[in-house]
Amino acid sequence: MTGRTLSNFIVFEGMDGSGQDTQADLLADWFHQQGKTVWRTNEPTDTHMGFTIRKILKGELPKPDALTFQRMYVADRKRHLTEIRQHLDLGVKVVCVRYIYSTLVYGVADGVSYEQLLEMNENLPRPEAAFYLDLTPELAMGRLSQRTSERDLFERKEFLELVHQQFLLIVSKFPELRLVDASADRAVVHQRVLETVLVPQ
Repeated sequence: MTGRTLSNFIVFEGMDGSGQDTQADLLADWFHQQGKTVWRTNEPTDTHMGFTIRKILKGELPKPDALTFQRMYVADRKRHLTEIRQHLDLGVKVVCVRYIYSTLVYGVADGVSYEQLLEMNENLPRPEAAFYLDLTPELAMGRLSQRTSERDLFERKEFLELVHQQFLLIVSKFPELRLVDASADRAVVHQRVLETVLVPQ
């Protein structure tokens, strides 16, 4: 996949339950402690498109076919990138949960071809660094069961097994995507994130 790298743009990826939001928040706090300005954001976004995607995931709206659903994610992403670039142009560090990698992984697991998904995201900029928080589907489901009795559309063990396989496959395809073992305590994982890629500026 082509597309230039955006400096100061950092992404967290992984299955639900892997601690993406927690680690993104910890990293944003760490940057604040270093005197940096940070914008914490997520995909899907809080726009109308992102809100619609979330309602589909919760089962509150019918799910479209897999390809259409992933096109919705990409449309949301392209709008999101306008905001991301605006913050980066101001010298703000952007820490985001989910990006193109989730589209590639969840889309394939849902039956869309990798080539189609790659084409849909072609020429989109890549982050300076991306962390894949690796967790077994069993452990992810265990964490999710402690969080809530409700399940999103993709929070099923069989589906997460496919997602896990796809994440492991794409790590080797994207040099900026670093695998971090997310099975440990959150403080340990945070330290691994810092030791893996980030050097205080």
